[in-house]
Amino acid sequence: MWTWVLVVAFVIFAFAAQWPAMFAVTLHSKAILATTLIALGTGIFEESLFRGTFFSVFMANMQYRSRSYQLTRSAIYSSIIFGLIHITNVIGGNLQAVLQQVVYAMAFGLFLCVIRVMTNTLLWVIIIHAVADWAPATATGSGPT
Repeated sequence: MWTWVLVVAFVIFAFAAQWPAMFAVTLHSKAILATTLIALGTGIFEESLFRGTFFSVFMANMQYRSRSYQLTRSAIYSSIIFGLIHITNVIGGNLQAVLQQVVYAMAFGLFLCVIRVMTNTLLWVIIIHAVADWAPATATGSGPT
């Protein structure tokens, strides 16, 4: 049952983020190789750090304090950190857009935590994160602000 809920949530999430249109643009981009490498690197690094290290540290820490809502609290804490790390984008961007990105990253982080717990592997969250970052603006630095 939960697998279907996640699949439906993923499809809704993908269309809300306009992934189909983004993929069409990326496939016709001159920077497709750079875009792919940056997206994979970002997916591997960020997921290893946030869904791997931080999530695991919170899980281990919760074991000794309180076991109630251990998974939920660990997912929320690691997702908050994941969202807040995106505030660094304010340096070169629009504050309102960056704040929206922070909230989006927190929600996306929670979604990825659920995938991580359900599959007990980082492989799927790395792939999903890389797909989410696979856009020409990632490599060229251009795009909507």
